[in-house]
Amino acid sequence: MEKCKELCRGCHSNIYNMDGRECREYKEAEVVQRIPIGVNQDPPFKTTSYTTIFDCYNDKQIMYVKDENLDGHGFWRN
Repeated sequence: MEKCKELCRGCHSNIYNMDGRECREYKEAEVVQRIPIGVNQDPPFKTTSYTTIFDCYNDKQIMYVKDENLDGHGFWRN
């Protein structure tokens, strides 16, 4: 997916993209696929839903983790 400000939607830093300003992280941001996990969600984190976001995406109560951080059973790797 191409880099576009649509991927900023919902990010807490998106306020910087309004009124002609630009988020300080936008230039360096890379498009990635991550697994969304709620901070109150209990393991195992068995999910097959990936979301496409910027690597700097910041959301309340949700972590966006790389697939390699979870083992095959949905638990954190050591």
